[in-house]
Amino acid sequence: MQTRMVILLGVLFFIGCAGTRSNTENPELQPWAGMWQGLAIQESHHDQPQQWTLILSQKNGKLHGKLSDDIGEMRRKKLEEIKLIDGELHFKVQYETRRGLHLTCRHQIKLQDDTLLSVFSGMEGGRALSGVWEARRMIVKAVMQQ
Repeated sequence: MQTRMVILLGVLFFIGCAGTRSNTENPELQPWAGMWQGLAIQESHHDQPQQWTLILSQKNGKLHGKLSDDIGEMRRKKLEEIKLIDGELHFKVQYETRRGLHLTCRHQIKLQDDTLLSVFSGMEGGRALSGVWEARRMIVKAVMQQ
């Protein structure tokens, strides 16, 4: 009986500590969190500008995010290698283009007020591409339940 009580208390202590860590937020990352939307222009292609949407959230003191576009290539692709370096956000995203080619795209983003200014570059099927993306923070209204 006493052994069970010690195990139960140990499990409760472990769960309590784990819960505290999961709510840890990094204040340096907070300005980046939110939904961002704007036009991306690939300078090395003759494609039309695309509307991109970036959703960034903070969990366990780290940024997590997904990127999507208006033509359905990215389909809410998960961001990889998210880092904040000297006040700039860096990440990469990989997906298959509508041309059937694999694309790895790296972003380097500066934050100015409520605007993201991104310079991106990548490789699409062995061919280099580059471009710029300017996105504004979107205000998402909370749905109130009654």
